[in-house]
Amino acid sequence: MSFRFRSIFLIFIAMFAPVASGEVFRVGSHASCSHSTLAAALAAAAANGPGRDEIRLQASVQTVNAKFTISQTDVLIEGGYFGCGDAPPSPLHQSVIQGNGHDSVFYIDSGRNVELRQVAITNGGRLGVANGDFAVGGGLWLNGGVAILRGVRVMHNRAQLGGGLAVTGNSVMVIHGGAQASRIDHNEATLGGGIFVGERATLRIENDNVSVDSNVANGSANAWENAGGGIYATGGASNSSSVEVSALSGDPDAPVVPRGFVLADNATTGNGGGIALNGTATFGAVETTIRNNTATGSGGGIYIYGATLGAGGMAQMSRRLSHLPAWIKTCEGRYGCNRIVGNVAAKGGAAMVMHGRLHLGQMLVAGNRSIDGGGAAIHTGSIANAASPVNRIWLDSMVIAGNQCSGTASTHTPCATLSMGAGPNQVHVQHVTLADNALAWAGPSGGSGHQEIYHGPSSLPLVLRSTIIEPQPGVPVMIAVGPVDADCVMAPHFSSIGTRALARNTPYAFVSRAAYDYRPASPDSAIDACDTGQLFDSGYAGGADLVGHGTVDDPGVPNRYGPAARADIGAFEVTVLLRNGFE
Repeated sequence: MSFRFRSIFLIFIAMFAPVASGEVFRVGSHASCSHSTLAAALAAAAANGPGRDEIRLQASVQTVNAKFTISQTDVLIEGGYFGCGDAPPSPLHQSVIQGNGHDSVFYIDSGRNVELRQVAITNGGRLGVANGDFAVGGGLWLNGGVAILRGVRVMHNRAQLGGGLAVTGNSVMVIHGGAQASRIDHNEATLGGGIFVGERATLRIENDNVSVDSNVANGSANAWENAGGGIYATGGASNSSSVEVSALSGDPDAPVVPRGFVLADNATTGNGGGIALNGTATFGAVETTIRNNTATGSGGGIYIYGATLGAGGMAQMSRRLSHLPAWIKTCEGRYGCNRIVGNVAAKGGAAMVMHGRLHLGQMLVAGNRSIDGGGAAIHTGSIANAASPVNRIWLDSMVIAGNQCSGTASTHTPCATLSMGAGPNQVHVQHVTLADNALAWAGPSGGSGHQEIYHGPSSLPLVLRSTIIEPQPGVPVMIAVGPVDADCVMAPHFSSIGTRALARNTPYAFVSRAAYDYRPASPDSAIDACDTGQLFDSGYAGGADLVGHGTVDDPGVPNRYGPAARADIGAFEVTVLLRNGFE
């Protein structure tokens, strides 16, 4: 029997083989309900054997002292029903499932497939370690299975790992938003105030109406043990983990523009106010906003600590990917998508990278603050014995504006907007505008206290292409210890500025600084001043591929350096997609 025929034969048998059918169990106080408690319905589902069962919860029924282990059956638990009839649930209501204040509300075992819809999970887990025992996933702990969350709120839970949710083992958790939204908020932990993602685990988040906000990672009295106010992910040398944010539904009939994923208002007394990536963990996000997160340590928005493992961790954010189907809509600017804004840390207001890769494209990085010197927007650190280059930074098609750095007399790291002082680093900056960043430094006397870019010792050059740098009065453009490869740069003069440089005095002409619209105002010399043929394709954040999204040639302005000089210097300009003036 050929392999192909045998495969078809086995599929045919599977299609007609008898399987245990799932049943519907209705939980509530009405006479038409089959069970009065969720615990009783789950026990009935387990007794029903294989097959995916469905449990429908009345919105008015409160489940308390919950501690559920799902290890014997696949099940859909859906709340928000007014009664136990067959009518669909109310889209505006959730059923509350309240834990016992000690254990995970839900523990999902290996091999199980569980879906939760329209439920609110609260009061699960606990903080601290006693006799070697601690809580994992205060609201829900997925350990080796699949969990799908739709229209779910996980709030006011606690754990050592993952105050709200924990994903461990060979697991996949998927969180959908959409019209009903999902929210992970006001949870508390040591690692991952909102969510913990362990080795081999995958967390997938829909970039439409999902938020991880107002969580804290402060469970340990030792600040260095706390990390990831919103999300913490960790990966080993051969067992990575990933957090993926994208258009999960891919529905060509979707009626609305996606509203993005929001990681906001989280905090930690350690590192990584928004998200912390440890080891080989990766974070890839499309249409995402990281805002107003706080870290007492480093990395207000993003913290990458790759240890000495391979290339370290990686965070990659962009507006959209060219390989996505055409019908997947771009998130509009009114939803604030694709921004890292308002985050605060000791160093690295927006991001801190210590052995890893940071790839950002088509973004606004604004209003972030470092309060102990260093990088107002991005700061790098070094790790002994890590493979060189220690850090790889790619910034493409971005506005970096209005970020702030301050220091005190005890501060030994001078302020910069981009502080690439520890590495060695591989840094590429293309189609980026740096402007209106406030750098104040009151550190020890001697040396320069602030500069827009600090390029520390590295055998690899800092590469600048088609970039505008507008420092505040008295602030140098750059302090470069390592080599600089600059081309098509508009800035006050600095050493190694390269060819086709437009040395300019500030202020420059932008459309609207107040609205973060840093497009060159016509007829500024930055328009049609860069040769698109010499631009590199980052392979991550868009690069020359962005040309496909719209015209780059302003027909009303002569190409300043010959027919190939069709691109503006500064943040890449294409046909308006965000509808908020910022491109």
